Amino acid sequence: MKKVMQVKRKNPLVQTSKGSLTVEAALVLPLFLFAFLLFLFMLKVVYIQAALDHAVKETGREIAAVAYPLSFFNEWEDELLAEGEENTFLTKELKGRESSFLPVYGEYIGDIFADGFVEGNLGKLWAITNGLSGQDGRSSIENSIIKKLSAYYYDLQEDSKYVVVDTLLFKHLETYELKAENLALCLVNLPQSKNSYNNNKDDPRYQESGLFPELDFSKEDVVIQAQYNVTIPLPFLTDNTVLLKSTAVERAWLHGSNGVYTNRDEKGYLETLQNEIESTVYITRTGEKYHLSNCRYLRKSKIPISLEEAKKGYQPCKVCRP
Repeated sequence: MKKVMQVKRKNPLVQTSKGSLTVEAALVLPLFLFAFLLFLFMLKVVYIQAALDHAVKETGREIAAVAYPLSFFNEWEDELLAEGEENTFLTKELKGRESSFLPVYGEYIGDIFADGFVEGNLGKLWAITNGLSGQDGRSSIENSIIKKLSAYYYDLQEDSKYVVVDTLLFKHLETYELKAENLALCLVNLPQSKNSYNNNKDDPRYQESGLFPELDFSKEDVVIQAQYNVTIPLPFLTDNTVLLKSTAVERAWLHGSNGVYTNRDEKGYLETLQNEIESTVYITRTGEKYHLSNCRYLRKSKIPISLEEAKKGYQPCKVCRP
């Protein structure tokens, strides 16, 4: 018997070739890894932003809680400047800091006098000024120095604020293992005197930070704005940094009593204060506050006035609390 061989014929309409997942996996796996790493990076950004917010707010609260002594200095500065004693005040402050001003700002003094007097040497200029004691030229030269250097004096005050806040802020960030070199302070404001607050209203740093005096904060507020740079681990991006920013505005505790915060609206406090008020208070020729007779900030130009009249146009002094 003959065996009949049956041969299966291929249907031309049916494709029998086997596919492969190699190409598909080569395309999908990088996209999956990219999305996964991007998700992890976003979690890191959220973590750093939360840490920065916490550090900035805690630093602001710490400073606000201990800012009470600043009210004495601000009150003292306003009293001096209101009574036209700016030159005397700044002269004492600048002379006490000659070692700081002489090497740093001596080169800027040359343009005080158009004729090139003392050739811009601040040390020589100061020596000549001290040698003119009792002469008419002393006051004019001294006023020129004060006028030129007063701006630098306030700049030093600003720099000291940034040093203090930067130190406190980084102590909070250390617990989150963040890098100090990526941290930068954009704006720092501590409670200011009325004079400083008004003079600094046009500070360009307010424009850059988006915060404006009287609109976003007052002279009694602690304002801190900090930023942190986070690097995106993607080499093909031209700008691979994310800028995180946090702002805190805290009202400073400036109305304390013996270092303890006191509510001025409390009934018992007002009754006690009223019993201690004298019937006669004192004002100055140009000041805006009234004082007790033994107030240490009261000048020789004190003018007696009744308490009722004083309340109509003056504010009580925060030092002697009339």
